[in-house]
Amino acid sequence: MRAFHPAYAVLALFALSLGALAPARAQGEAPQGPWEIEAATLQYNQETGVYEAEGDVHGWRGAQEFWADRAAFNRRENTLEARGNVRLQMGEDYILADRVFLDMDTDTGTLQNGTIYVQQQNYYITGDLIEKTGKDTYRARGAGVTTCPGENPAWKLTGSHLSLRIEGYGWAKNVVLHAKGIPVAWLPAVGFPVKLKRSSGLLAPHMDQSDRKGFSFTQPYFWAISDNADATIYARAMEKRGILGAVQGRWVGSPDTRITAVAMGLSDDEQDLGTLQTQEWGYPGDPWDRPNSDRWWVVAKGDWESDGGVKVKADVDVVSDQDFLREFDDGPAGFFQVEDDFLDTFHRGLESETDVVRKNRLFVQKNWLLTAASGEFAYNDNVAARRWLNTDSTLSVLPFVGVSGVRRPVGETPLAFSWDTTYRHYFREDGLRGHRADFTGRANLPFSLVRGLHLDPGVAFLQTAWVVDSWENTPTPDDDRFFSRGMYELSADLSSGFLRDFSLDASWTNGLRHTFSPVLSWTFRPYGEESEAPAFDVVNRVESEHTLTLSLANGLWGRRGENLVPFRAAWLSLSQTYDIEEAAEDDPALFAAPGERRPWLPMDARLEVCPVSGFSLETGGDWSWYEDRFDEQWAALRFTHPVGHTACVEYRDVADTSETLHAQGALNLSDAWRVAGSVKHDFMADEVVESGVLVTYRAACWAVEASYEEDTYDRSWSLMIELTGLGSYGYARSLSP
Repeated sequence: MRAFHPAYAVLALFALSLGALAPARAQGEAPQGPWEIEAATLQYNQETGVYEAEGDVHGWRGAQEFWADRAAFNRRENTLEARGNVRLQMGEDYILADRVFLDMDTDTGTLQNGTIYVQQQNYYITGDLIEKTGKDTYRARGAGVTTCPGENPAWKLTGSHLSLRIEGYGWAKNVVLHAKGIPVAWLPAVGFPVKLKRSSGLLAPHMDQSDRKGFSFTQPYFWAISDNADATIYARAMEKRGILGAVQGRWVGSPDTRITAVAMGLSDDEQDLGTLQTQEWGYPGDPWDRPNSDRWWVVAKGDWESDGGVKVKADVDVVSDQDFLREFDDGPAGFFQVEDDFLDTFHRGLESETDVVRKNRLFVQKNWLLTAASGEFAYNDNVAARRWLNTDSTLSVLPFVGVSGVRRPVGETPLAFSWDTTYRHYFREDGLRGHRADFTGRANLPFSLVRGLHLDPGVAFLQTAWVVDSWENTPTPDDDRFFSRGMYELSADLSSGFLRDFSLDASWTNGLRHTFSPVLSWTFRPYGEESEAPAFDVVNRVESEHTLTLSLANGLWGRRGENLVPFRAAWLSLSQTYDIEEAAEDDPALFAAPGERRPWLPMDARLEVCPVSGFSLETGGDWSWYEDRFDEQWAALRFTHPVGHTACVEYRDVADTSETLHAQGALNLSDAWRVAGSVKHDFMADEVVESGVLVTYRAACWAVEASYEEDTYDRSWSLMIELTGLGSYGYARSLSP
């Protein structure tokens, strides 16, 4: 990664290009060989040792060529001077100038009234006078740079004076950003690194304003530590809160081995002391004050995989107080940007910025052909309890160890066996602590009843042991610290599968295949006496079960394209469970609902229809037979067009809890204009809880993006301008609702 800044960065490129294009000489002879010159007239002056060429002058040496109206080559002094419509080219890069002078002995030269084009970065660099003052040093007057073609580019940077050293540093004075020839920004002087390799340097600054922070200015600095490690350092100066410092470090060892870590902190100028005068620095619904001014956040993720297949994943998330992540969720080093980086790199994110319990874990996994093993240290840091409460009963598992064997035949028999064993150490700062070990062995005897009908009966044995280190309230005698439980479970799956192909002459498919897969599952697990066993967590209890479940899966498959790629045109699945134990229960106190026997569990239904490419309709829900309603239902209509149009409307209803409609989409009005919007309506509150619009205009060498967002707690707008090749620069404003 190379750092760029709108005020200075690519002003150096014209000098780099001149160095790349200029001929070099070692021990009196250029490594590419001597220059060869053609012209309408060519004369040689023996007294001065100068070749003078005029009229359609064309010279070349190796991969370098030049054209000019006139040229003079001094054989004795080893200099070349070209005048009039000079074009010096090397590969896709070139120089246009009125005059070029090159001294190949001193490795110096000048370029007057010229333009340099660097194809790789698409840079156009102009200068009144560009001087190569040494092997790696340059000087320029009246320099300018842009990535836009034409005599009146959409944007251009200019500087009155420039001096630099390759693989060193440079200085520019009177740096001005022009838009269509109109100056819009100015800096008196700047310094910058000039590196041909991946380099350190300042990145684009970010500005925003909000009621809680006032005006903020964030300046990032990129540090290229090594070929596989770098860091970005942020300094965010906030009018009302002070200076927030942040460091984001990245290390990559291989495609499967990487670490990203972020640390940030500040001494906050404002505190929430629980008084009327300071309540604005807290958040509604937060039951704790925030009297601390020392505020920080440390978060990291890492992946590692050995040649032997051992996989390690690590997550660290520790924060100073319950409000920090909500307070600093925006900006280049904010919570949302950090989470997006983690999702892109590791495909796993973070807990919500409002969650006071932050998860920290170290996970190790190794798979063999028939066995798998895993281990985990999972520590849940309750920041509110750690900071403000006298006790902390937050549960952590330190450690978890699990080993399992995949299902496989026993010898030459049809009998199949699988097993699983786990150990957990439950840890709390205060309260119930202890150990739990589980072993489950399962045997299955699958066979075919008739053609297409399969039965898979099985029996499982479950053994659990507990050891209590500390009870919730009072010490426990040794004879009450040990508990055990043994259970068995019977099961059977009756399954089949049917398919039929249909010929179809349609533009979207050449045929359809219908699949139908019914499965009838029976499970019986008697009640295991465990009322005195410690309830470390929710998986501690294994309730009795006697159920019968019917699952029906229907699929409609098509093929499209020249290669007849299969796709799922439609999918319907239904699952219904009947609780035999509930149906046989005579004690009303043990019914699932007060005073009512309810053996039929909610029916789960899912439907997906994708008739054409880019279009899908998905819906589903859990139907309650006794409430005569969906306990939960949802539907989503999605559309994606090859040119970039997108649309999605999603409805979700959780009975007596929430009912929302969320619509979002984007429309490419042209090659340059794109409009996107989103709105979320809460039917229970009868109000719009989220909305936003984003408008983007993209030209060949620049783009502008304007957005407005509003939710229950805040309103904000932002304006971002991207100069191709230099990065994005923007301003955001947060408003009180």
